[in-house]
Amino acid sequence: CETRAAAGFDVLVCTMFAAAGVSAPEETVRTDVNTWLRANWATFADGIVDLDADARLQTTGNTTYFLADGVHTTAAGHAVIAELVAAELATLGVT
Repeated sequence: CETRAAAGFDVLVCTMFAAAGVSAPEETVRTDVNTWLRANWATFADGIVDLDADARLQTTGNTTYFLADGVHTTAAGHAVIAELVAAELATLGVT
């Protein structure tokens, strides 16, 4: 992130949303990383997109935004992610 920022890029970081079928240790790592990102993003990025906080990106039985595997997003899921990223970019004045 620092290298891209030094090269003149606006840098966003995204939290990780949950995936179906992960082990308890994997889920612990994911939530720990998200907690760290929320607390520290400003030290290395220009903004944060909290994908994990968006109710549409909750995987339990969610076939609107996730494929049947509960891991990969559908076109509608991609659109949600794009919407959230675009909103954060707009706060940075990037269009």
